Amino acid sequence: MKNKLYYPDFDRHKNLSKLYPDLLEIYKHPIAFWYGRDDKKPIKRLVTRINRLLNRAFPEIVVLVVYSIPDRDLDGYSKGGEVDNDSYIEFINNISKGIGKFSPIVIFEPDALSHVNKMNKREANNRIMLIRRSLDTLRKTNAKVYVDIGHPGWLKVNEACKVLRKLDKNSFDGFSVNVSNFRYIDECLEYGNKISKRIKKNFVIDTSRNGLGSADTIFNPINIAIGEIPTLDTGHEYCDAFLWIKPLGESDGKLNGSPKDGRFYLDNVLKVIENSKKIGSL
Repeated sequence: MKNKLYYPDFDRHKNLSKLYPDLLEIYKHPIAFWYGRDDKKPIKRLVTRINRLLNRAFPEIVVLVVYSIPDRDLDGYSKGGEVDNDSYIEFINNISKGIGKFSPIVIFEPDALSHVNKMNKREANNRIMLIRRSLDTLRKTNAKVYVDIGHPGWLKVNEACKVLRKLDKNSFDGFSVNVSNFRYIDECLEYGNKISKRIKKNFVIDTSRNGLGSADTIFNPINIAIGEIPTLDTGHEYCDAFLWIKPLGESDGKLNGSPKDGRFYLDNVLKVIENSKKIGSL
């Protein structure tokens, strides 16, 4: 990863940033682009959209998030995903076609592998099979693929290693920690290092919202702040990158008056900005 992360040359929220200039301080940094089916509607022009983005960013590195596995979030607030295995394989094939000759970082299916422990044997085996097939396809591209393994408060280290070992070790480059969560950087490093030493794979950490550590809720908390700025130079042997994987300002789910999962939530992001300024992370 000799190149640097892609710093967007466009404003994601142009109209709002005119009213709230602080938004520009967030959206000028590298933030991941998520791809997944919502409300059972297929994504239009997926191949073209990804290829155009990567071409625009080249030679900088874009972070893509693959998030469309069937029964996504086990019918939780981020429910959705592809309707069946065949639809998902087609989705993965289109992701791969969109990547083409480029070399993005791919965060593979937040929570999907960690959720295996909540499934019955048949469901778990099906998901593992589907993940293995998908990784085999992505391996044929030049992408650097990190399989998500949740956060330090979810699976224990031995549990995380056990599910990661169900995958072909040559089909992925590493694992991601803390995606869309709030665990302190030191906690994530300790957790990631322990797993890394056992499975011989490096990891990345989502630092978009962990500046104040664990929150009082996982759904649109306001007592959070931005963590480390995205970088490929972490200074830690087993940690390849600090990334903003969860797009700041996107809702975690429709609860207590908040918008639907993935929709922009202005009041929330303005509070996060305020908190971040207080601790000096922004």
